[in-house]
Amino acid sequence: LGLRENTTIVLWGDHGFFLGEHGMWTKHSTLTEAIQVPLLVSTPGVTAATTKAMTEYVDIYPSLCELAGIQAPDYLHGTSFVPVLKEPSSQVKDEIYTRYARGEAVVDTDFSYTEFVNKDGVPSAYMLFDMQKDPSQNVDVSKRAPYKEFVKKYRKKLKRMRTEMNKAPF
Repeated sequence: LGLRENTTIVLWGDHGFFLGEHGMWTKHSTLTEAIQVPLLVSTPGVTAATTKAMTEYVDIYPSLCELAGIQAPDYLHGTSFVPVLKEPSSQVKDEIYTRYARGEAVVDTDFSYTEFVNKDGVPSAYMLFDMQKDPSQNVDVSKRAPYKEFVKKYRKKLKRMRTEMNKAPF
């Protein structure tokens, strides 16, 4: 029918899944196994490739808008990942944000930082993983002296994210 020449298809999972890693089962965490999901995009003019570029669910809609030639609404928090589709070695984001229950996390190629907030939204506990030295996230380094500045840096990033989300028009 020739549909592939003018059709974009997106397939993604809604969450990752633990199969005993960290002593957990299912998806209830901000650790890599729970937040890393498949995302497959087939669109005209793009050659099949894989990438390590970071993206979030909020990036799917602006990407589809760009692919369809539609102006994305200004209030969106997402960033189009079309440049990554065209050049898989590129990146449009240096970090991603995720949340599960009372855990909020910021993740980049160097660190994964999660804060657990109480019912008033105030952080009550936190953990930091060095993704270069410990990509399996087995050792929380948040209380170690060499990492104190990183905890401050990532805490500020989460605070900024919370502030931006509170400004959202929806």
